[in-house]
Amino acid sequence: MSYSRTIAAAVVVVMASACASEKMPTEQLAVATKAIDAAVQAGATQYAAADLAVAREKLQRAQNGAQTSTLSAAEVAYLAQEAEADANLAHAEAQAGKANAAVQATQADLDALREEAERAANAPIVPSVR
Repeated sequence: MSYSRTIAAAVVVVMASACASEKMPTEQLAVATKAIDAAVQAGATQYAAADLAVAREKLQRAQNGAQTSTLSAAEVAYLAQEAEADANLAHAEAQAGKANAAVQATQADLDALREEAERAANAPIVPSVR
């Protein structure tokens, strides 16, 4: 074996061991999981189901990649960060959906009150008998 082949083999071994010992971003995975849980608690399953599903899918891919070592730590971190961002979007959309529903309910109540006031204003005046 020539000297250059020995060096090349040594470099490959060193790089392979460095990749194998790469620390997975477990903290980022936990943060993404908490963001998804918060989105669910905020009502994302009702108001932002698509974004929540995207967040869950990215987190699942990150977790699988970390467990099977099919993804590098950087790829896992990137997917986890994307999952967190998607979960935060779903959370915001859920809050907006709830606020919009409250506005619509309030508007319906106002419309009912307005109709009642108009009926009362147009009702014939009946003198009271004492």
